[in-house]
Amino acid sequence: MTRAGSASAASVARAAARPWRRWLLDGLVGLALPLLVGLSQAHLWRPAPAAVYNWAADEMLAGRFGPRLYDDSYALQATLGYNHGQGQDILSPTPPILVFFIAPARWLPEGVLRVLWLGLDIAVPFLAVWLTFRAVSLPSLALAGACTALLLLSGPLWENNLRGQVLHWQMLLCALALYSLARGRQGLAGASLGFMFLLKLAGWPVWLMLAQRRHWRALAAIGLSAAALAAVSLPWVRLDTWLFYLTSVLPRWAQTPIAVVPAYQTVAGFWQHLLRYDATFNPAPLLNLPWLATALSIVSTLALLGLTLFGMRRAPLLLAAGAGLILTVLLAPIAEQYHYLTAAPALIVAAVEWHRHGHRPALGLLLLASAWLMFWPINYKDPRLAAGWLALLAYPRLWGGLLLWGGGLALALLHTQYGPLTLYRRAA
Repeated sequence: MTRAGSASAASVARAAARPWRRWLLDGLVGLALPLLVGLSQAHLWRPAPAAVYNWAADEMLAGRFGPRLYDDSYALQATLGYNHGQGQDILSPTPPILVFFIAPARWLPEGVLRVLWLGLDIAVPFLAVWLTFRAVSLPSLALAGACTALLLLSGPLWENNLRGQVLHWQMLLCALALYSLARGRQGLAGASLGFMFLLKLAGWPVWLMLAQRRHWRALAAIGLSAAALAAVSLPWVRLDTWLFYLTSVLPRWAQTPIAVVPAYQTVAGFWQHLLRYDATFNPAPLLNLPWLATALSIVSTLALLGLTLFGMRRAPLLLAAGAGLILTVLLAPIAEQYHYLTAAPALIVAAVEWHRHGHRPALGLLLLASAWLMFWPINYKDPRLAAGWLALLAYPRLWGGLLLWGGGLALALLHTQYGPLTLYRRAA
């Protein structure tokens, strides 16, 4: 055989071997790595829904789910008895539909529920990351697995799983919405956003992005899916409960005094913490000017929404939708650190956009800083950070979300300067 023939045969052999290497890489990094990391953390998590959800689900299955469950005094006493004196909690401001989803799990044997819940705590983040990578046309199973492994070690997901919360479900709905928008499936995107809204009252800023681009089918799907799901729940969540939740629970929690606690990493909570005195929750604010706190909260909210609509008007649809997901958390009345899981798909979209727009170092560092501030385990709940100017250090999740939002606007500007990416032409 000639030298040229030998080289050609070796090249063919190497090409034939590549699929096996890729399969091995995908299997080890894409699937085994997040599974091993998740299992290593499982003993620290709560292998079931939060106790207050179990209590409310049992009440629903017994036909006793009603407005009384949203009476905080009653809920504290009832959950104390339900937990045999080991703890108490309140149901509000959790929407009734979340209890409706959890109720069927109460029919499962405890051992089966524990295994199923822990499995979902690992599988749901992986599916969310994988769908987001698919949305941006980067179907790398290995990269999705590596990102999921990092996410499983993050503060927000760790606390979510420790407390039996369901914000990783919301993250999955966010990823499904982005994937659907990228594929032009407005009905599925709208249904995802509609379910997200009923589940945790989230996603509404994305509606503004869709309205700005006249995606009326997606907006109609949001309304229809939310209405259909609420209607299906009526035999278990009676109309009087829904009305009480809308007219009493939501208004009360929109201005709850507890929002001043740094555990709630939101724009409004930050201003309230700096400028509103409360003997129980905030005894050492910078100043006691509650009217100014309210005014700054309103101005900040309107400014963030206005700048987003203006800055994202010509941006790729996925980047604009990602900005809406970030604002979902930043502008909520209350949002703990695990709510920032909602921003994880938006971070992936921004990182891919940054990579495809020339790896600008300053912008890359900004995105890296936002990821660190939002997801790195930081002891920002230290009481020593709650007083005066030190409170600026008590809101890392908020600063990270704002940096990611700003990075999205910068990427939108690059898009305006250099034209759309092929990746997004179908979705824009």
